[in-house]
Amino acid sequence: MKLVVGLGNPGKKYNQTRHNAGFDVISMLSDRCGESPPSKKAFGSFVGTASVIGQKCIFALPQTYMNRSGQPVASLMGYYKVAPQDVIVVHDELALDFGVVRCKKAGGHGGHNGLRDIIKHIGNGFLRVRIGIGAPKGEQSNYVLSQWSADQKNTIHDIFEKGCNAVEMIISDGIMAAMNTFNVRN
Repeated sequence: MKLVVGLGNPGKKYNQTRHNAGFDVISMLSDRCGESPPSKKAFGSFVGTASVIGQKCIFALPQTYMNRSGQPVASLMGYYKVAPQDVIVVHDELALDFGVVRCKKAGGHGGHNGLRDIIKHIGNGFLRVRIGIGAPKGEQSNYVLSQWSADQKNTIHDIFEKGCNAVEMIISDGIMAAMNTFNVRN
């Protein structure tokens, strides 16, 4: 079983913001699996189940704010008895250009407060699907909490599809195959 976690902030105020890219990918992946987006409340998250490439998965959207994502993830791991290497976290990434999707095995938080809190609670052995949102000049917190630009809205669906493909490949073929596919530079 895999625990697939999308990071974001709860509430309508944050819908379709850059920081909620993880929520959006999980919602799209749920739809691709013929399921509704996670909506059952459990352990500080909305959760749902789906079969992804024939493997049972728990989808989770923590309902704490981004910088408090660790406890819900740890609680879900304990309840479902999921090891860190079977946790896939989908999140926005300032360090990647807009539209770039990369996969990562373990590592640091790179300044991402959601990852920082997850590492604090479960260690750094989990897998990641990173959705590039670009790094603006100036105040980054305002940027990540703002909605996509008009130009970005034209392509964001395809980028989220690519994020879904990355999650599916990690589940079906493993993290190394996903890294070899998605982490190539064009």
